Amino acid sequence: MKHLSLVIALGVLSVGACPAWAGSVAIDPAAGWGGWFSWNGLGRIDGINGDPSKTGWALALTAPGKMTLATTDDLFVPGDEFALHVDGVHLPWTSEYYDISGCYHGEYRDLALSAGAHSITLYVTALANGYPTGDALASFSKVVPAGGGNAGAMPEPVTMVAGLLGLAGVAGYLRHTRRTCKDRA
Repeated sequence: MKHLSLVIALGVLSVGACPAWAGSVAIDPAAGWGGWFSWNGLGRIDGINGDPSKTGWALALTAPGKMTLATTDDLFVPGDEFALHVDGVHLPWTSEYYDISGCYHGEYRDLALSAGAHSITLYVTALANGYPTGDALASFSKVVPAGGGNAGAMPEPVTMVAGLLGLAGVAGYLRHTRRTCKDRA
């Protein structure tokens, strides 16, 4: 049983040491982000800026803030459409339109965000006829602090908590082992 406790504690500690959001591209709260994404069929996007291991974006804030504009623009083949998901929740675009060539554009204005870690991704909801794969553009504005605070980047809280829990588990195991050794002596 005590060996199982050590294994669990070390496992939690190793999770705490892993980089945050391994499958995401970090959004700099002070500068925002812009680039392109790709897909192969309906559902979650399949890559960002040519990297198939990245399927979403991550944003960490030290204080509440507001992303003034998040957009997606399909500029290539009319017929593709996209949905925005923030922290696993679908957010309907505040405005959608088709440009003169028939390409889709989605905009979300004034996205209020609490302090902490957030995940953002896009889902392909409609495909251009005969084109199951494609590329489109996305952009996320900088985050404006709510109430004049600092909305800058912060250490990912889950990683910090997991690391502390792992250390506490190892310390508890060592304390238990010392007590057991004294009792045997």
